[in-house]
Amino acid sequence: DSPLKALFVLGFIVVYQQIENFLIAPKITAQKMQLHAGVAFASAIIGGAVLGPTGAILGLPAAAVIQGILSSVGERYEVVESDGDGAE
Repeated sequence: DSPLKALFVLGFIVVYQQIENFLIAPKITAQKMQLHAGVAFASAIIGGAVLGPTGAILGLPAAAVIQGILSSVGERYEVVESDGDGAE
């Protein structure tokens, strides 16, 4: 109807999208990926600063991959000897 109303709607959409992308989505994704909320928030902010909106989206999976790598680096596995026929 009016340009002022259109600007108001556009402003609302932009603010809502920013809140969802930087606050709500990282918290939900962090719970599913078992990331600390601070790590999830920081990864979204850093990813957004480096690559823009795409980086904000890819920041959480990247943080989960890094966490998985770091958690398995120091892990030791036991070597099990076998007798050669496939049985342990």
